[in-house]
Amino acid sequence: MALVVADRVQETTTTTGTGTYVLAGAKDGFQSFAAIGNGNTTYYACTDGTDYEVGIGTYTLSGTTLARTTIIESSNSDAAVNWGAGSKDIFVTLPASKATFLDASGDFTLVGASYNAVWDKSNNALEFADNAKAIFGAGSDLQIYHNGSNSYIDEVGTGSIFLRTDGNAVIITNSTGTKVSGRFFPDSIADLWYNGSLKFQTENTGVRVYGDLAVTGTVDGVDIATNIPSSLGTAGQVLTVNSGATAGEWASLPSVSLAEQEFTATSGQTVFTVTGGITNADNVSVYLNGSKLFSTDVTISAAANTVTLATGATTGDLITVTEVAGAASGGSSGGVTTGKAIAMAIVFG
Repeated sequence: MALVVADRVQETTTTTGTGTYVLAGAKDGFQSFAAIGNGNTTYYACTDGTDYEVGIGTYTLSGTTLARTTIIESSNSDAAVNWGAGSKDIFVTLPASKATFLDASGDFTLVGASYNAVWDKSNNALEFADNAKAIFGAGSDLQIYHNGSNSYIDEVGTGSIFLRTDGNAVIITNSTGTKVSGRFFPDSIADLWYNGSLKFQTENTGVRVYGDLAVTGTVDGVDIATNIPSSLGTAGQVLTVNSGATAGEWASLPSVSLAEQEFTATSGQTVFTVTGGITNADNVSVYLNGSKLFSTDVTISAAANTVTLATGATTGDLITVTEVAGAASGGSSGGVTTGKAIAMAIVFG
């Protein structure tokens, strides 16, 4: 059953009392209530020229009747009129209480049971009163509204809320756009801000923190409160972690030195002897005109104190030999001891 209205529907009836109207046929120039359709409802008005009745009626093709389903307004204190004998006109109408229209300002009001929404012409806006909701989905899943104090976007179904963009980014700011809270770039970074200052940012290799970082609990399985010393180290120290210890320690950096010697090659020269010798071939690097050579390009011999190029040099080539020398891992008092590793690059002084 549907509520249907149609143009130029008017019949006569001689019905008496307060019962169902029996329709007597269309008046000249009009169509009958058959235009409404069997079983459907419509708005109607009936009058004998003195009394009147406006309501919702249900049309039945068999017997051609219109039942008084709901009385909206009447000359009988808005109750069904008790009709006397005589002919009455009955026709389809649109009751004023059911009409929606633009007011004198061009505004349009959608009236709800408790809350309204208004198309405000001057503001070019559809304005929802407090607690009036914009609802989407067959199950009223997505609801957007303001309750007078706060604004809400609710997903009350079983799904999720997606914020999607094919543009540059999703950005959360204050109402004037002057302070950013978060920015999310689909193919790049995401960052978080505090009072207009960048504090946290994702990168392709990890994350970057701007400012102090306060951590509780564990980081990669390490209990911060237990394994990080509560006091700061002194100049020249680094934080170390012993695999057998329950807490990290501040330790002094080992002394490190760099020895370097340069040679100007002659045509085809391959062997270069290092003055002062080579202590550990594993710590030696060889550069040809500033470019570091791979192990396939050069042979380093601590026994002979030489570096040998796989291919002869060109006259004037600059050959640079460097060796890093420093304290071994462990053994020095106050230094990095055997079995410990530098936990993070925190150096004081």
